[in-house]
Amino acid sequence: MRPIDSALEAHLAQEATTLCRCWIIECTDGSKLGFTEHDEQLEVQGVVCEQLGGMESSQIEDQLGFGVNSAEVSGAIVSGRVTAEDIRAGLYDQATIKTFLVNWQAPEKHVLDRVHLVSKITQTDSHFSFELKGLASIADRTQGRHFVSRCQASLGDSNCGIDLSNPQYLASGTVTKIHSASILEVYGLDGFDGGWFRAGHLVWSGGENSGKRTSLLDHIYANGTTTLHLWQAMPAKVMIGDSFSVTAGCNKGFDTCKTKFHNQLNFRGFPHIPGNRHALKIA
Repeated sequence: MRPIDSALEAHLAQEATTLCRCWIIECTDGSKLGFTEHDEQLEVQGVVCEQLGGMESSQIEDQLGFGVNSAEVSGAIVSGRVTAEDIRAGLYDQATIKTFLVNWQAPEKHVLDRVHLVSKITQTDSHFSFELKGLASIADRTQGRHFVSRCQASLGDSNCGIDLSNPQYLASGTVTKIHSASILEVYGLDGFDGGWFRAGHLVWSGGENSGKRTSLLDHIYANGTTTLHLWQAMPAKVMIGDSFSVTAGCNKGFDTCKTKFHNQLNFRGFPHIPGNRHALKIA
């Protein structure tokens, strides 16, 4: 049973109430955003909840046991609050959304109604939609290691042990030509063979995307020209002269770990596990 302030409990017992919903989004970087369906801003738990036109929440039904409750909160993308750039940059991935029932005449009288995790964010034109899952969804997450042939460590983490600050695995460059939002010609990587940075990561150190990070789909070096293919376009437009740093890529295979990184002793997979061909006795 949720503890309810006696004054709020008395208010709830009245025939007519002055109640509204407020949502507080807690991002993984520690930042918080507050929104309300009320027509004026309210302060709840020290967070200013701004009125957001068109803010809607679907009906939520509780389930017995460990069933995962789901819901949806949607609204308009407002400059300075929920922005398209922040959505594309992943600011709200794995964020927590707390729903409060608030007496808008006395906002200090409120009760926490539900807590959800953001499982999916969709953006259509100038609107956003948060698909939410209950806390029971945490039980669906994979725990521990899988018995698979590919490495389960992330390149450079404590399980891997590779030092990504080593100049052999880290380089800097600048954009010299733009073919499209995700295909760029660059300068500064001429000392590396094509494919060295494929599946690696790029971090912008200059331009409007400074500080943003993305993955590399491909790294091509041909006829003295280096081309990088990004997995997706950046939130802001990339300009000629923008600077960046890149780290070597790893495809999680044992051969790559052994020949490219000489790190086979730290390989976190099972490269000799029999595959489907062995199980089905396919020649």
